[in-house]
Parts: sequence; C-alpha cells; structure tokens
Amino acid sequence: YDATLPLPDKKFDAICFEGYLGPPQARLKTKNELAGVVNELTKLYRAFFASVKKAGFKGPVVAGLPYYKVREGELFLIEAVREIEKMGFRKELDLKYARQDQLVGRHILRFRL
Repeated sequence: YDATLPLPDKKFDAICFEGYLGPPQARLKTKNELAGVVNELTKLYRAFFASVKKAGFKGPVVAGLPYYKVREGELFLIEAVREIEKMGFRKELDLKYARQDQLVGRHILRFRL
C-alpha cells in the first residue's frame, strides 16, 4: 500500500513508523552531495503527513526519519519537519539515535494534530 495515498476506511489509535532512509551511504558526504536525497525525502514525508491529515487522524504519529552524518556535522530533514508543522502537526518529542559507526541515524519525532 502506498502510504502517501489517503488511508482507507480504517481506524487507528496511533501510527508509528520508520520511514525510508534514502539510499545506503558508504562514505561520509557533504550536505551538498545529499541535497537531492533530502529533497526527495522531504516530498515523501510531506505527502505522507498530508494523507494522515486528510484522513482526519488525531492520534500520535511517531516517525523515525533519517539524519545523516556529513563532513560538516549532521544533516537533519529540517525542511520536512517545518512543512509537517505548517500542516498543523505539533512536535511533542524530538530524539536522535545512531551508533557511532553509522552514517545514517534515526531522528525520532512524535507529532499530533
């Protein structure tokens, strides 16, 4: 099922997911090198949260989004989070997790409309 499409007539108490993290990363890159990936992921998550809102879902949405270790430090999907918040979702939790050797970590966020 395409998660960016409106939800069928189903009822949920909560939504929790680890989203697509982008292509595997084999080496440390720069923010510029990852700009295309970040743009595509921003579109994906914008579409998913728009679908959740359109369905009228009011429960918590816990998302494991990617963040990247880059030469400049860390690169989060800041624009995606801003767009989600502009839709009316309030950020209630903001954590990050990554093992020391990982190039892609998890940005764990809880939102609610």
